[in-house]
Amino acid sequence: MPIRWDSLLVRHTTNELRRKLEGTQLRAIRFDRRTRDVLLILQEKTLLWRLHPSRGHVLFADPITPAKSDYHFRRKIRVVEAPDDERIIRFGLTSASSGPVDLIIELVGNQWNALITEGDPGVTRHVLWRRKGKAINRAVGQPYTPFTSPGRIGLKGEVALAEWLKILGTVQSEERAATLVRTFAWTSSLNASTLLGTPGGLEAGHAHWLAMATGEPEPV
Repeated sequence: MPIRWDSLLVRHTTNELRRKLEGTQLRAIRFDRRTRDVLLILQEKTLLWRLHPSRGHVLFADPITPAKSDYHFRRKIRVVEAPDDERIIRFGLTSASSGPVDLIIELVGNQWNALITEGDPGVTRHVLWRRKGKAINRAVGQPYTPFTSPGRIGLKGEVALAEWLKILGTVQSEERAATLVRTFAWTSSLNASTLLGTPGGLEAGHAHWLAMATGEPEPV
């Protein structure tokens, strides 16, 4: 069963990948467009990210030898990061003469994808799944424009209890989950029932959300 990704899970996953991968030597990146698998081929292991909607997950596997058709990058992974409250992970490689090179994993809805961009601002050099839409294009040669969520409040937990109660306490109970997810950072359909069903009511839900928004990322 595929993993369901929300911004909180992306945050925790990114922290784990940062701990394991920053500073490691990359040999190549493989885009398997038939299976929609992405492989980061490292010196001592392989990171396999399955991005097909029917089996999306990420795991470490044994090292493999790069194929000629892979994208060869004899560079180190300089940084692994995710924008706050987004479902995007960026693997920044040590710079080349042409500028920064990034591997970007997008985990938005049913549009999971991967791209390799070059330069600043980034231009797409390779894409796992070509996609053309009104707002977002995913094709070689296109400037990279990331998905952005509507601005939600509380990225750093800066929502007082009074504001929380004012927003959630004035809507019907059947509308609270949608209001919560629409308004507050780090919430989703995956954690809404926990936040709203915490014993102790909305006050306890706020305390739970605050710990979630400000706590240190946990291993996944």
